[in-house]
This record gives sequence, C-alpha cells and structure tokens, in this order.
Amino acid sequence: MNTPVVWLTGLPSSGKTTLARAVKHRLDLRKVPCCMLDSDEVRDALNPRPGYDPAERAAFYATLAGLAALL
Repeated sequence: MNTPVVWLTGLPSSGKTTLARAVKHRLDLRKVPCCMLDSDEVRDALNPRPGYDPAERAAFYATLAGLAALL
C-alpha cells in the first residue's frame, strides 16, 4: 500500500511548522491517521545531533525519509 507523504520545505521561520500543525489538526478532525515529523524535534532526539553542512543535511534528510517510510 502506498501512503502519501507531504514534505514541507522553505526558509527558516517561514511558517512550515505552523502550516504542518494546521494540516495535521484538520486531518485529525477528519480521523485521517497522520504523523508529523518536525525536523527540529527529530534533530534534538538524535545523538550525535546532526549538523548543517551539506553532507550532514543530506544524511539527516535521508534519516527523515527513512522514518517516514517506517511510519
């Protein structure tokens, strides 16, 4: 079964988390199963905490994609 994934991208402080929370709230109201992976929260949970250089970003995004696939 293919499950849709929505990946919001944008500049820091551009409202991605606010938009994601609003979408999740609407889906919750409709009883649509969903999960929100906030990159800041995931970064805080990982040890060592991923950095922001290009190689570490790529590895972190691969980690997020893997988590989404597991869910």
